[in-house]
Amino acid sequence: MVEQDSDLLCVSLTPSGQTCLHVAALFRHLDLAVELVKLSPKQNLEIVDSFGNTPLTIAIVTGDIGIAKCMVQKNTKILGIATPPLNELPVSMAFRYGHKEMGRYLYSVTPLEFLMPERGPLGSQLLFCCLLTQDLGEAKQKYDEQLVQQQKAEILKIVCESVKTIKVDAYVIAEAMFHAAREGNVEFVVQVSKAIPEVLLILERDSHWNIFFFAVHHRQAKVFNLIHGLRFKDALVSGFDDHGNTLLHVAAKQPPYKQLDRINGEALQMQSELLWFKEVESVVPPRIRVGAQNSSGMTAEETFRANHEELRKEGEKWIKKTASSGSVVAALILTITFAAAFTIPGGNNQEFGYPIFLKHGFFKLFIFSTILSVLSSSTSVLMFLGVLTSRYSEEDFLRSLPTKLIIGLSTLFLSIPTMIVAFLAAIHLMLKHSNYSWGLLPILVLASVPLSLLVFSLFPLLLSTTFYTFGDIFDRNVEPWP
Repeated sequence: MVEQDSDLLCVSLTPSGQTCLHVAALFRHLDLAVELVKLSPKQNLEIVDSFGNTPLTIAIVTGDIGIAKCMVQKNTKILGIATPPLNELPVSMAFRYGHKEMGRYLYSVTPLEFLMPERGPLGSQLLFCCLLTQDLGEAKQKYDEQLVQQQKAEILKIVCESVKTIKVDAYVIAEAMFHAAREGNVEFVVQVSKAIPEVLLILERDSHWNIFFFAVHHRQAKVFNLIHGLRFKDALVSGFDDHGNTLLHVAAKQPPYKQLDRINGEALQMQSELLWFKEVESVVPPRIRVGAQNSSGMTAEETFRANHEELRKEGEKWIKKTASSGSVVAALILTITFAAAFTIPGGNNQEFGYPIFLKHGFFKLFIFSTILSVLSSSTSVLMFLGVLTSRYSEEDFLRSLPTKLIIGLSTLFLSIPTMIVAFLAAIHLMLKHSNYSWGLLPILVLASVPLSLLVFSLFPLLLSTTFYTFGDIFDRNVEPWP
């Protein structure tokens, strides 16, 4: 009936104007509430009764976190609807009623802008309710952090406006900009540059670097991205330092160790360095890109090779070691699953030759998992073989080697679970009608151990390799400034 006429869901069922969602929340019927939420349009969750209560408010009063979660997942706008007479947000009401778990959940999904001072006393109400329950915890910490960040931004804006009217040595401001570029403080660079645009042209006295030289050397991508929005970009990317190095020469040198060490694996470090070099190369003028030499008579490409030869060798060792280990595991899986494909659980029918369990669902699962494991492990072996036979030139570290490594790791990641599924399906077929069927559950639990180890050991490497290969740390869509 409800499916035919959804308007029934917003009809008042009680004298106080409560809908069926209000009533389900009031009597804590979780299953009914979940189904009603699924059938209801989002706006139905914003309906208030004559007392100003939404269905979420009723769920908070009764303390049913399950009903509250399903409502919030359907419509997050209800988190900002204040309830009279205290005009408090749902998160504050949860703490005031002593439902700490409910309060922590609602705080985790409530947008912080609802709690900022500009929105009135809503934020202070939350702190007061937390004090009542002696449960400030994460709410106070995050609120304070957000408040401090806002205060810093306001102070920085005031300082930048004041600098325009008072006499301050421009180089003192430039030194602060150099430090901000080294640390990746984008907000400081932007605010100061808008107030005093000419500070961008000031060079550091010893090295003759501008802020973008510092950003490139310290691999601060967010600061470097600002160069794409500069109106006088050419003046900043065409300079030379005291040793005749261009911006591209600076990109060709290795950054400080702490910047490089944040990336896991020498091969990925080499890839990151190549990405930086290519990005800087795309913004410098052609006359600098091709043939510009420093005081040592070296071009940027020659400088890159000289400074990264050791890293290239270490990257070669790292990726060979990774590929060798992966290929051994993939070959073992291929051997096991290939043999399993011809060792059928239950054997064959002696008269007709087809498998006895052919029509059984778990037998189909066994066959499908075995085939998938064989194909994925063989693909993994071939990809790792491609890695091991590579030339390991600098350009190979940019796309070719990481892509092969990603495919090899992905297919290896697939072959292990499918092998375990095939094993469990075979065990089930052999034991389900025996006296040892009780052993299926312990075997299933134990089978989850290697899967968990696989996720924790292999997935981070696969994720980071994929990010640096197909992700992009550079953003060229920057609004014109200052």
